[in-house]
Amino acid sequence: MAKRRQRPAESRRRAQADSNTYRFFVAPEAVQGRVAQIDDPALVHQLTSVLRLQVGDQITLLDNSGWEYATTLDVVERDAVVGTITGKLLATTEPQLKLALYVALLRGER
Repeated sequence: MAKRRQRPAESRRRAQADSNTYRFFVAPEAVQGRVAQIDDPALVHQLTSVLRLQVGDQITLLDNSGWEYATTLDVVERDAVVGTITGKLLATTEPQLKLALYVALLRGER
């Protein structure tokens, strides 16, 4: 029987946490120290009405600066969601390969 190669403990924890966590982009000003406040009406609607997240649920916030914030929800209301940031990781999910796609133009009918 072949041995399975084990991932380092950090990678296993990260993969396990990421697999069950919702990820959302927020404005950089939404993250203030160890508190994240989400006021965007569309995102608040998705969190509260569509996904029906509750106090104590965990999500990951991305502020487009390269950081991921593990967040536990503390307040879930119709107009705002507030959470405590429990961890901060440098996002490594962006591909290292730069790819350019070109579309071939088709000749029109004659």
